[in-house]
Amino acid sequence: GWGNTEENVFSVMALQSESLVEEGLDNLFDNSQDVECWPSNTCTIKDTALAIIALHELGKDVNTSKPADWLLEQQKLYLETGKWFLQFEITAGDHSGTCSVEYTYNNEQKEDTITINEDRSVEIGASSCFRVLKDYEWWLNIKDTCLEKDFYVDCQEDSWFANILFISGSTFIPYEGTSEEEWLKITSKCFPIQPGGACDYTSSLWASYALSLLDKDPETKAYLKSNALANEPLSYALIYLTENDLEYANKLAEEQSGAYGYWDGTDAFFRTAISYYAAKTAKVANLDLALEWVMDEQNTDASWGSINKFRDTAAILWALFTTGTGVSYEDKCEDYGYKLSLIHISEPTRPLYISYAVFCL
Repeated sequence: GWGNTEENVFSVMALQSESLVEEGLDNLFDNSQDVECWPSNTCTIKDTALAIIALHELGKDVNTSKPADWLLEQQKLYLETGKWFLQFEITAGDHSGTCSVEYTYNNEQKEDTITINEDRSVEIGASSCFRVLKDYEWWLNIKDTCLEKDFYVDCQEDSWFANILFISGSTFIPYEGTSEEEWLKITSKCFPIQPGGACDYTSSLWASYALSLLDKDPETKAYLKSNALANEPLSYALIYLTENDLEYANKLAEEQSGAYGYWDGTDAFFRTAISYYAAKTAKVANLDLALEWVMDEQNTDASWGSINKFRDTAAILWALFTTGTGVSYEDKCEDYGYKLSLIHISEPTRPLYISYAVFCL
């Protein structure tokens, strides 16, 4: 059998054989709820995201529309209190000027006037939605009661810029802004484990990555980055893959064991596989050392791991030993007037280390 959704996904991506891919995908579809969410009986965010990743990997984007829409419908607002700001910048002259913000509060139209000083600090009088915090005098803090409001911003000066800013500890995340009269609104989301639940970090990581593969903005960067911790399983790897932010690729490289090459944790094989995949894409970390550790830790039956042997073996095969789907290579070769050539490579000293190289000749 193909196991559960997670095992099915990584196995079908690892095997990369046309007949097995079709068989694996048929099984994946059979265990879905109308090819919209996975598994059919519970529909979780993580499993649905994993299915999207597999479908995309195998060139089946035509089947990702429904599950992607389903994922987006499950998003929740992530409006952590005290961490949202409006930022103003006068971009010419001495950087001082006056701006206004309009909004509705208790069914009344409000307009606040903001003074921007030469040192870029801001000042504001009594306001229903804003205040200046002692340690953040360069930004307007948005009060908790106003986090879901729309703000219409404008400045008197000819050259200016305004945007939403999220600050959490040392994490500063600017959101897209405006240089003309326009509305600004906080757009920040997270994902639960299942529909209707509370924000869940692991589910949000996988859902964000899956949606990013389809060029859809998951709007989760504030939640993911502010909750990412050293050794938090897969946080740096999946944030890098989602946001293409090299800061997190470098953090991922720093987490690698310099002596052994793996990424440590209670799920070392799976974590090493996904971390290797991200590090390979970013061209960071010591991948040779990671590969050596993986080969040294292979079980005598050619698998990896123990508790999650099926999944771990599939994830390692996919992340370390495949470069993409083998389903359509031949068509692509013939499209350019070439013939498919398959070369089998094996190492006598490591009989289980077998790979295939595909060339258009």
